[in-house]
Amino acid sequence: MLSVVGSISDRGKRISIVSAVIVVAAALQLLGVNPAASQSRSLVAYAAATGVDLDTDDDAWNQAPRVQVPLSAQQVVWPLGGSVSLVEVQSLHRDGVLYVRMEWNDATRNDDLAGVRSFVDAAAVEFPSVAETSVPALCMGQADNGVNIWQWRAGAENGRPSDITELSENGYVDRYPSTDELYFPALAAGNIVAEPHAVQDLVATGFGHLEAAEQQGLQGTAKWENDRWAVVFARELTEASDEKIEFGEGVTTDLAFAVWDGHEDERNGMKSVSVFVSLEIAGDFVTDIQAADSDLMLNLMISLAVLVVVGAGLTLMFNAGRKQ
Repeated sequence: MLSVVGSISDRGKRISIVSAVIVVAAALQLLGVNPAASQSRSLVAYAAATGVDLDTDDDAWNQAPRVQVPLSAQQVVWPLGGSVSLVEVQSLHRDGVLYVRMEWNDATRNDDLAGVRSFVDAAAVEFPSVAETSVPALCMGQADNGVNIWQWRAGAENGRPSDITELSENGYVDRYPSTDELYFPALAAGNIVAEPHAVQDLVATGFGHLEAAEQQGLQGTAKWENDRWAVVFARELTEASDEKIEFGEGVTTDLAFAVWDGHEDERNGMKSVSVFVSLEIAGDFVTDIQAADSDLMLNLMISLAVLVVVGAGLTLMFNAGRKQ
């Protein structure tokens, strides 16, 4: 009799374990979770159901999925470094314009361009110059496979100083000749870092071959609040240019991210970078995706409730059998 009860008890335990595995498997299946792919990253740019502007707090971003992308210190070329470990990214498109939003922690706001030892916060998004091609070299691309970079720099939206006293309030000069570009050597020489624009559309075909794109249709804004930066880039899906990436519904390409922390004196190659992740320009509206997610969650709850009832029934059955 004891052996029979023991057999029933052991069998009940085995069935309980199997039932638990079925519950977990069903939950993962309904949620679309793939544990083996937990290290992969992909971003989907859904169509915004309403208008989107450059405001980092636009209501449309409350609907767009967030993807966390790990960053690591750049270790390919000198100077090495980078201190930011994570960036949250989102993307939407509306009326022929693609929007990409980045957000990350930064305890200090560095947007002062007033001296040679002042380094500002910055961020960038990098694409292969041609969508649906093989991934180019992560940093600055390569000669036969370039990259298109969207960069934002804090403080640049304020433009260049109109007077020398803006650089040094206590300074004194006998005469400051003019505000013409001739008297700003870096700007006159075409140094893109000296350009008075918060965002720039750049192209590169390897280290030492970074330059401003001929067409500058890129727009962007940024906001620092509660120790976090948020930056929004916006550009038309298609542009008449051979050097920059073109997008369109149904297109899948790659993109990578970079962040500079001015408080840590980060500049040039001293930055935090990500690996390339996938970007899909979807035709679905983001509200349709949310509705599908709601239906999925409802189905999950119903399925789990059924499994709980079945599990409870099995437990009662085996407890009754053990008592006999």
